[in-house]
Amino acid sequence: MILKKILPKWFFPDFFLDWKLENWQDIYKNQTDLLNIYYQGYSVLIPQVVVFDNTKENLDLSKICFKLTSHKFQVDKSLENEKIFELYKKFISLHKRKLFNETCLRLVSVKYEQELTNSKCILFQIQEADYFDYIQTNLCLDAQLNQKHISLRNKIHVELNNHQLEKLENSPLANILGINILILTSDGTIILQKRSAHTLVRPNQICSSASGTLTKADIPDYDQKFSVENLLPAFFREMFEEIGLEPSRIPNHQVKFIGVTRELIRGGQPELFLSAYIDYDKNQVIDAYSQALDKFESKSLLFFEIGSLANEPLVSIEQKSKFSAKIDELIHKHEKAIAVPLMTHLALWCSSRLQEIQHEMY
Repeated sequence: MILKKILPKWFFPDFFLDWKLENWQDIYKNQTDLLNIYYQGYSVLIPQVVVFDNTKENLDLSKICFKLTSHKFQVDKSLENEKIFELYKKFISLHKRKLFNETCLRLVSVKYEQELTNSKCILFQIQEADYFDYIQTNLCLDAQLNQKHISLRNKIHVELNNHQLEKLENSPLANILGINILILTSDGTIILQKRSAHTLVRPNQICSSASGTLTKADIPDYDQKFSVENLLPAFFREMFEEIGLEPSRIPNHQVKFIGVTRELIRGGQPELFLSAYIDYDKNQVIDAYSQALDKFESKSLLFFEIGSLANEPLVSIEQKSKFSAKIDELIHKHEKAIAVPLMTHLALWCSSRLQEIQHEMY
């Protein structure tokens, strides 16, 4: 590319973060608990580390809780990334994009607890973190920090942590918690979103139905437990803003919390994954999307029809095979453009659906 030889390196987004990171298995060669998906009969590794797999735990929404600490995250000055952040802001300005700061929520730790009823629950400890802190850490991992040409990724994950992620509670990165929702319509269609070319994160890629982050406004009180059941309106806020679907049309029993991972591309940023069956058919979704507030973030909605396999019990080997073949078809159709979070979502959702076979058999 001639422009890359003429223009300064920081003029291009991959100067700040290598979104492809084709050598991720070398960089994170000692990383364990990697997620995989079965595609065309083969197990394919995904650059995601499993933090909590609810397809195996099968915890109810009321047993999955969040607690906000009053201590706000601050970027460690020793990371020496202030100059990189200034270049990032210049990059945004030159490309005529908008950049806003807001107080997001950062995942600090995950632990299991035992309730008085002797039932298991899981607690996600979170804290406030500015979106700008996320940019200058997670989104600037591959920029050269100094004259030694050492990136933040190499400094933290290669040199200090021996080719693997540090523990969440020890991470110097902002690690704001992302939310991804996979929505299935009443007529058995999976909704996907083709991202706009003008978005900062994953331009032109195909993602889950809706995605976003939690903010301080979503969890206003410190040191109190909030279950996922209580937080569904906050989780579905992005869904309403991006594609116009009304959260009240999703009954709680049609929502599944399927897992939390840490994405290696963005240095271990945690992401939360939900699936939901909504009381809209495909045509109603198209109508709602035309009225969405933040429709500019997406180029278009894509629809993949899976029919009754989307929600009927998978109780036979034949149904299992048909379901797996449909997922293979979806991946093959969009393979070159599928974003890592969507591949992750499909892996977890498939695991969730196929687990239902075992529950029926025993």
